[in-house]
Amino acid sequence: LPEDVAGPLSDVEQEYIGAWVKQNDAAWREFATGSAKSYCYRPYATDPNDKDKPLWSLRLVHLPSLRELARLGMWRCRIDRQQGRIQECTEGYIAIARAGSHWQGKGTLLEQLVGLAIGGLARAEILNLVDAQKLSAAELKTLQDQLSRVYPHGFPLMNMEGERLFFMDLVQHSFTDGGPGGGHLIPGRWEELQPLMPSVGDEQNVRLFSTAWSMIHAGRDETIAKANELYELQAELMKMTPYQRHAGDLKMSDEILSSMPKYRYFLIERFVPASARVSDITYRGKMGHESTLTVLALKRWRLEKGAYPQTLDELIAGGFLKELPMDPYSDKPLVYKKTDDGFVLYSVGPNFKDDDGEVAMQNGRPRRWGTTEAGDIALWPLAKS
Repeated sequence: LPEDVAGPLSDVEQEYIGAWVKQNDAAWREFATGSAKSYCYRPYATDPNDKDKPLWSLRLVHLPSLRELARLGMWRCRIDRQQGRIQECTEGYIAIARAGSHWQGKGTLLEQLVGLAIGGLARAEILNLVDAQKLSAAELKTLQDQLSRVYPHGFPLMNMEGERLFFMDLVQHSFTDGGPGGGHLIPGRWEELQPLMPSVGDEQNVRLFSTAWSMIHAGRDETIAKANELYELQAELMKMTPYQRHAGDLKMSDEILSSMPKYRYFLIERFVPASARVSDITYRGKMGHESTLTVLALKRWRLEKGAYPQTLDELIAGGFLKELPMDPYSDKPLVYKKTDDGFVLYSVGPNFKDDDGEVAMQNGRPRRWGTTEAGDIALWPLAKS
């Protein structure tokens, strides 16, 4: 594959990638057609030899193909773009974005993260297209309208109910039913979870640790109550932007977990996911979606009005944008500044301070998402490789 994935393809690259794209044309067309549906059926499978069928043995066999089809569509659109088929190119990007949206806001955490990444891929490609190609005002409006319809009910935040279900199923398969505390951890079950656990050495050590943990660990009722408390907290904090959590000095479940007695709540410590990181990634995706729509609106404005607007509010008043793109790292919209030859659009980043659009550098390399010490998140113009 090309070293510069955003650059034009050479004749040799186009020949080899084009052959791969052509070979998978039928698969891409099914993918694009499926993306336009209003629903998404998900086949789940467990090990047929496992009679208990615990959720931890769930096989998400569809995810690798989903990722590959999104990559296939990306290269297909690159070739369309290079050969002047702009309409086919933009339709392909929207198909990728729609496909990603089907996997957001529901299902397992891994599925939602894959959907989020696929949507991010589509938006990055759209911005590369706008940066490299002189699209007409009509083409920009069509692309903006199509992209805005990808999330008809708003950008979905991360849903942790699938993870709660996974954990409760884990409890169901790992504790006795009844007795003091509602039941205790079954030593033999811990051995079955070994592929998901840290290494503790040979088989004798596994049995030793398994027995010890079953004696120390909280009972079934206490474990369920503590897990539900954390998942309820996660659900509330997921609705809050990083800035809102920062301003309220609120602790995420990750911090609460680290302060809990590790051995008493070992299953919770090991299997309840880190919500702070997941929440930040989700809000970055939301920011990426809103900023892409804003860039398209700004480009349209310039073509129709002859110059970029002084403020983003003019886009709202002129009907070019429905709502201002909000910065998840402040209580304000994304920072927009008109320049002599264009404009800049950025977020103040995870240090919650406006660094005038400067991106943090570390070991001579730019930190795209900033750091907690310094650096903004530059959304436009695009960074050059």
